[in-house]
Amino acid sequence: MPATMRVGIVGCGNIAANHVIAFRGAGVEIVGCADVDAVRAGREPAVTGRDAARSLAILTALYASATSGHPERVPTLETTR
Repeated sequence: MPATMRVGIVGCGNIAANHVIAFRGAGVEIVGCADVDAVRAGREPAVTGRDAARSLAILTALYASATSGHPERVPTLETTR
């Protein structure tokens, strides 16, 4: 008997709902689903693009450090605001 994949989906602007349809068609068990649209709610998103870019920079430095065996600098992000 194959294992069942259990997933939770978070999307923005009805993205999660569309993924639920696709995952159900693949036999995946959906354990949670939320669509969040902060802009329509008049709020700043909890995680901004800048936040995501900073996380990516940290993870990239982390992987580079693991590969090289030496500390790696996390690049500073330039803001154009």
